[in-house]
Amino acid sequence: MKNINVLELRFFFTEISKFINTKIPEIDFKRVEFTEKNCAKVLEEIYEKLQTQSHEVKFQVTILLARIYEELPSYDGEKKHFESIKLAKNNLEKVKALNTYVRTLMFSRYDFVKAKEVFDESTKILVTNESKLIQIEFLGRKGVGLKEIDDEIKKLALEVRNNEKDDELYAESINAYYVIDKSNPKQAYLDLKKAYKLIPYPYKHKILSCIANIALANGQFSRAHKLYNLRLEISLKYGMDKGVVYSYFFLGYIETELKNYTLGKEYYQKSLEHNLNTINSDIISTQVFTNLGLIYKNIEEFEESLKYYRLGYEHSKKIGNEGFMQLSIQNMNCLIELINQKSQKVFDEYEFQDVEEQYFNKESENLNKKFILKVLEKNQNNILKAAKSLEMPVENFVRKMKYFRIELPNQ
Repeated sequence: MKNINVLELRFFFTEISKFINTKIPEIDFKRVEFTEKNCAKVLEEIYEKLQTQSHEVKFQVTILLARIYEELPSYDGEKKHFESIKLAKNNLEKVKALNTYVRTLMFSRYDFVKAKEVFDESTKILVTNESKLIQIEFLGRKGVGLKEIDDEIKKLALEVRNNEKDDELYAESINAYYVIDKSNPKQAYLDLKKAYKLIPYPYKHKILSCIANIALANGQFSRAHKLYNLRLEISLKYGMDKGVVYSYFFLGYIETELKNYTLGKEYYQKSLEHNLNTINSDIISTQVFTNLGLIYKNIEEFEESLKYYRLGYEHSKKIGNEGFMQLSIQNMNCLIELINQKSQKVFDEYEFQDVEEQYFNKESENLNKKFILKVLEKNQNNILKAAKSLEMPVENFVRKMKYFRIELPNQ
């Protein structure tokens, strides 16, 4: 069954109550006790009162109803989105309805292909601050740290962030900018503190996360740990799945940086488990697998590390993130070199060809043989020097030469 974000539902109902005199349903924030019955009667009342309202009210409420319908498994949210689009009487209204639909596709359904199509349709009609913000969100999920995309996000965020007339836009743009650029932490903290007061409650956890990231960037691990624990506590209490997943992830990151690898693994595994059971984001899976690979590398469990690096590569390939794919290839090649230096096991290097993986094959000897020959050539065929350059015991190096049937020219 679809997970219901009750805090977000309450926010949407509260917004509707500002337009029409309707009681907010008594929603229990403990998710296990929540049912759609809490909403059904209130929705009927909203529709009844909506018939006598102005066009502006009908339009605004229909957009909010579409968001509510997306949260309720038995309701057709997409139908309500199309209804809000049809209700639009001018370009600005139509774009607003389309952009709401885009966000639903990105955050509720994770259908980024369809989201891009709808976004393109929206920007052909009109470009607004909200359009720019949606582009920031879309690029953020596509880029994951790619510099050229980060630069574009900063540029767009700066264009939006001065719009304090719209609290959510202002706070989201502040968040987007400072997630990437932490060059002025003092100013960032002041802006984020202001944004935290302005932003609607379901989204406050993003700002909390951003302040924690700034603390991390300045080496304030204790403060960042407290902030992420607070975010985790709030997210667990109100069923905010994305907040739970990211909180566990960054707590894992902090513990790993502090070399508390056992705790780091526990937090990463919790992040991965909660992610797979709820939002199922391939981006998070990619990051968790990559970071688990690093932990196992640091504790010298190399084959376990290689397994997680490979999983990270497969997930980055799945979402088409070439930057992360290349990073995974680099991680695996460095690790394979380390394995070949420290053990008698034989692994081939990875190659990045046409965005396709060439997995290592224990039966194939060509790449390792070439590698050994290159090392020997670099050291003028001196076995002692070659082994020393790899920080490998000479007997291991000789054993590898025998395995590949390598003979030196003077032998």
